[in-house]
Amino acid sequence: MRAQLFRFTLVAVLGLGLGRAEALDDPWVKWTADFNTALTACGNGEWCIEQAFSANPLPPPERLAEDPRNGKDGPVPYAVGNLIRDMRAGNIMLNIPTARYQLQDYYEIAGTAYLGTGFSVPVLGHNYQDGLQREFLAPNLCAQPGAGASCVAPQGAIWTWRFDPKTATRWLDKSFALLLHSHKPVSGGAGFGKHRRDSGEDALIPPLVVRYGTMTPDQYKGTVGKPGVHRTFFADYLQARSKTVRGFILATGSPDPEAALASGKSLYIWVYAPVRAAQVVPATWEEVFKLLDTLKP
Repeated sequence: MRAQLFRFTLVAVLGLGLGRAEALDDPWVKWTADFNTALTACGNGEWCIEQAFSANPLPPPERLAEDPRNGKDGPVPYAVGNLIRDMRAGNIMLNIPTARYQLQDYYEIAGTAYLGTGFSVPVLGHNYQDGLQREFLAPNLCAQPGAGASCVAPQGAIWTWRFDPKTATRWLDKSFALLLHSHKPVSGGAGFGKHRRDSGEDALIPPLVVRYGTMTPDQYKGTVGKPGVHRTFFADYLQARSKTVRGFILATGSPDPEAALASGKSLYIWVYAPVRAAQVVPATWEEVFKLLDTLKP
């Protein structure tokens, strides 16, 4: 999923970050060097970025003036301090080529496309404020029986639809919800039409999340992501259902699917109804760092 990301150079992140600390006294200099050294020593193998990150805890949140207008000094509210820290760490990692490649290969995080706040920015968006579609990270789920050992059994129901290029193209500018309700899923069985969809606006994880992909049937391996990835992106179905098919796809930050369909690829749609323990989390840097710190081979 694509989002607008301000790409700072590594020097800018280290030397000009919030706090204006002298470079030699800045804890981020040491963290960056230690993380990079550990990652380089491990190499490009699977689980290397997790090992390097878990061995090097992030510096604590920075302290900023509470409000310069009242002359008081105090720590910035924890949420803001955490946001500053996590965005800074994420930008540093995305400027280290080995880290950037591993984030993309195993977590689907595109270096120039990930916002890290739990919202995806559409392709035509030019600012983080354009990010309105909620996005989530989930394990690489087995969407059909016999998918093999490269995926995780879903904790909850999952439905798969496959539309041939001609059908998918015809539906691009029609209702996304109507497309799914007027066609039977190719796997997942009955129950989608009756599944409860409303959980309140304050729900951290919505009752249904949705994902799409374009590929030829022979390329499909029965998993929602490429075999071998540790996490995949999903969007909030409650938001997607009110859009057209094209509108939903563009809102996730993905390119227009029309060219892929014209090349003969089919459109795949997965809808997942996770249970509480299903390991679906908002797609934020905070949650990515928790995964890097805890996931093991």
